Amino acid sequence: MTLLSLVDLDRELLVFLNSIHNHFFDTVMWLLSAKDIWIPLYLIIIYYFFNKVEKKTAIWVLLACVVCIVLCDQISSSIFKPLFERWRPSRDPILGDIVHIVHGKRGGKFGFVSSHAANVFGLTVFASMLFKKRWFTISMLFWAVAVSYSRIYLAVHFPGDVICGGILGALCGLLMYKICNRFLNIDVYKKTNLSYYYIVYAVIFISILACAKVM
Repeated sequence: MTLLSLVDLDRELLVFLNSIHNHFFDTVMWLLSAKDIWIPLYLIIIYYFFNKVEKKTAIWVLLACVVCIVLCDQISSSIFKPLFERWRPSRDPILGDIVHIVHGKRGGKFGFVSSHAANVFGLTVFASMLFKKRWFTISMLFWAVAVSYSRIYLAVHFPGDVICGGILGALCGLLMYKICNRFLNIDVYKKTNLSYYYIVYAVIFISILACAKVM
């Protein structure tokens, strides 16, 4: 399969997925894509970085997590997007007037790769490898996929933008975890009880669905 045929397939898949929409999911995907709504989730993860762990270790782990997110964001936004100059679906000269746009939000000019996907998958891989708990990993993967899919639904990224962004994020997350594992004693995180995380996680998702239902 040639690169051109892959691009065509990517465009066709975007049009198909973006065509499946209604008012309820407009709100759900809009909220999933918003950054502020996930602040409680980030804070509870940071809390667990410091929970029953030596302060010095926790600070280095938090710093590694921040570096991971910055790497994901800057590589995707400052290197890939200006390098490849691939139009977002919402800005594409052909697709821009065809795709479903929510609240008039079209994003910037270029979209390869998705910074949202890179960031959420970077955090997901880093945190999942740190805590090594099945349900935590599953919940984080579900969150990362949901946020990434919302970018396709909102027509601000092609599926290929999201997939490649996710791969970039996963590699950055893996790299930062390997660095932490090389220089720090992080096995203690495997023993962490993450009950508060699951509560916050459930509350956020239920709130999103409730808001979409009443709006």
